[in-house]
This record gives sequence, C-alpha cells and structure tokens, in this order.
Amino acid sequence: MPKDNRNFFEKKKDWSEIKDTLLGAYLKPYFQKILMTRHPVFYVDCFSGKGRFDDGKPGSPIIALNVRKECMASTKSEKASIDMCFIDLNYAPELEMNLTNYRDFS
Repeated sequence: MPKDNRNFFEKKKDWSEIKDTLLGAYLKPYFQKILMTRHPVFYVDCFSGKGRFDDGKPGSPIIALNVRKECMASTKSEKASIDMCFIDLNYAPELEMNLTNYRDFS
C-alpha cells in the first residue's frame, strides 16, 4: 500500500533541512566552477514538490534559484548561463505559484 504523503509539505522536517543545506552548499561552488569554463549549465529538478513548504520555508527549487541568482550576479564570465527546469506532476499548480517571483528560468 502506498504511503500517505498528503501532509508532507505542511512543515519542513529536520532531514529535509539537512538535505537542502547540503544542496545550497554544493550548488554555489559547482555553479561558480562551471560558469568559469564558459559552458552552459542546465539544472533539472524532477522532484520539485511545491517549491515552498506550507510553513514558509523554501524547498529545493527556491534554494537552487537563489544560488543561481547569486552566482550569476557575481560571475565574471561573459557567457554565463544557468538554465533551470522544475518538474513535479503532483504539485504543478502550487510549484508554479510559489515560483512566480522567479520567471527567468526554463
């Protein structure tokens, strides 16, 4: 029988805080390194969820978008490019709503 996940996004759990801290800590130096190679980056999150938890805490899409914004603002690479795609079939309307302030991605 499948697990009941209806309450998954009510409150961000400790393990999710740790996962997202690791994601943010990894993405920043990774994006900075790749941008210096002048190669484009295409970041895909296939399990984006709602993008934000009901308690207001950011999910992985918002964390990735904020890291992208910071890296693009500080790069010296003239051909810098980080395109992003966020997918979650179960929460697509909520995801789209939570990412309305981030319209400059794929």
